[in-house]
Amino acid sequence: MRSILVLVLLVLSAQAQDVVRLRRGGTLRGQIHSRSAETVVLELASGRISIPASEVTAVERDPDRPAAATRKVLRDEWSFLMRNGSVAGWCRVLHWERGEHIQVEEQRTYLPSGDLPRRERRRVEIVDRDGRPREYLWMETVPGGMEVWSGQFVGDRHVRQHRRNGVLHTRSSSWTDGVSLPLPVWSTARTTGLDRVAAVLDPRTGLAEQRRFEANGSPLPAGGWDGRVLPTTAARVALAIEVNATGNPLEMATEAKLHPLTPRDRSRTVHHLPGGMSLRAPDVIWIESLNPVTRGLLMQIENRSTFSRVEVHAFADVKGDNAALVGDLLRTMGKSYDWIGRIGPARTSKGAVTQRIELRQGSERMQAVVRILRRDGGYVAVIGIASVKRWFSEKEALLAILDSATLAK
Repeated sequence: MRSILVLVLLVLSAQAQDVVRLRRGGTLRGQIHSRSAETVVLELASGRISIPASEVTAVERDPDRPAAATRKVLRDEWSFLMRNGSVAGWCRVLHWERGEHIQVEEQRTYLPSGDLPRRERRRVEIVDRDGRPREYLWMETVPGGMEVWSGQFVGDRHVRQHRRNGVLHTRSSSWTDGVSLPLPVWSTARTTGLDRVAAVLDPRTGLAEQRRFEANGSPLPAGGWDGRVLPTTAARVALAIEVNATGNPLEMATEAKLHPLTPRDRSRTVHHLPGGMSLRAPDVIWIESLNPVTRGLLMQIENRSTFSRVEVHAFADVKGDNAALVGDLLRTMGKSYDWIGRIGPARTSKGAVTQRIELRQGSERMQAVVRILRRDGGYVAVIGIASVKRWFSEKEALLAILDSATLAK
């Protein structure tokens, strides 16, 4: 028997009415993508599947397919999975409704940890407005392996499929109303703000259980994570994916060919993933310290020889122009110093605001350059600080770090 092929691309075909009748009983409904002597490829709302022709007794196409209704997204939330102050993975929850269908999808990634490899999980569950299940997909992937549970409900039949190690098992059984799917129940409770107790199907076991879903509970579906959950954005997750990607083989091969005495670039990029900020430290003398927060002091890079430093702070949005932005920052900084004052006017270039300032703390006098970057929901200030005595020798390195700052929204 050929194995089922489940693609990770979400296909919006909830209104499709083509019917595939299975040899072992039951039917699957979706949109026929293609058909050959070997396979029938069917688009379901949860993804595309390839069914061996030997398992199909009949294919019925619907010539009067209705036009798809407008899709309404109720939730599209990203979260970092935090452990010991570091990003250990991420998750996305997407809840949308169209016509009579409610669909909730969860995509989760766990980074390698100890003996555990990188793991991926994708869940899609679809119910109608009354909570009756229509489709589900649960897919877990590790290097070199994938396990999939999927099912579809038509009338009083539940067609369930399980694939592991390339072996596909299909089972059709009777189904009665009264049991829903966990993701839509959980997400609806959070969306409406109302706790719910419901009987739900576990997609992996095929068994139903009574569960309580709390409106103010975890921002993630229950199970699989016991660490901290930190809300984030799609752009910051994209940065985390880039940072944790496998090195470029061509670049590694080029590096390996260099003579040991060939000068190397000793700079390195420092990433603060929860805050979506990246800076380039000039060399190994500059040591970073990171705080796993999204507001306040995100990180600091300090020169351990001269004690010059660059600080990155994130703040809530401020109404007004760039002058109001600089004023808000200086008032906030003023709480940590005895005196603070501007040196010259602020300059604006490529959307960033730059202001030179002088700071005093007791008998210590310092100069600094502040670079302010706006983003939705707030702004980030990158501040390069050095003592007045060392300012001119440290200024070039500090400005280079500030110029390297990039921000994921």
